[in-house]
Amino acid sequence: MRDEVEELTRQISEIMDQQKRLFATAKGFEETIATLNAKKQEARTMEAYIDEISQHLTHFEESDAELERMQHEYGKRMNTYQEHIEAKRAKHTEVGRDLDRARRRLGEKLTDEGRIQAEQTVSACIGDVL
Repeated sequence: MRDEVEELTRQISEIMDQQKRLFATAKGFEETIATLNAKKQEARTMEAYIDEISQHLTHFEESDAELERMQHEYGKRMNTYQEHIEAKRAKHTEVGRDLDRARRRLGEKLTDEGRIQAEQTVSACIGDVL
């Protein structure tokens, strides 16, 4: 009877070990299924996002050669505009210098005029006194 009890105890222990392994395997499967479901949902979300983006994309009918030609023409126009801007800047600088010179000449003339008027006033005052 003792042998039978030991045998049954050993069998129970083996069954419990096997049950633990099966539960661990089942838990692993459960985690794998949860991961797969999450990935499936992520794929659906990305697909919806891609569909949404694709609705806003514009398809160009032009060939690569046409687009490159357009880009080249755009670059030429931008260079022309840049040259135009630089010419206008140079002209603006020149006009500014001319304006400064004119202001300086005006200041000198006003100073001379004021000096002449002062001299005339002094001469008139001296003439009145004499």
